[in-house]
Amino acid sequence: MPEAAVSREDVEKFERECDRDNRRFGFFVLATFAACVALVLGVQYFRVPPQMQKTPVLPDIFVDPATGCQYLKFYSGVTPRLLPDGTPFCVKQTES
Repeated sequence: MPEAAVSREDVEKFERECDRDNRRFGFFVLATFAACVALVLGVQYFRVPPQMQKTPVLPDIFVDPATGCQYLKFYSGVTPRLLPDGTPFCVKQTES
């Protein structure tokens, strides 16, 4: 059986096509990896903290009967209600 003659030009053309395909495959692998990393980092970055997933709750106001000072009660604790200058907000009790 006679062997098919392969010219040098055919071999070079085949090598160029293989190189092009290898570059495309490498780019595809790199792009897929970058997309996966972006997805993982995006999920971590845009995750809502558990304390913010609940609907906002307005604080209750508690007035200390002995001092007349007001306190804000949240689900996580109590804090004094302050004036803009940082002093406690206290209402003097009138005796009736």
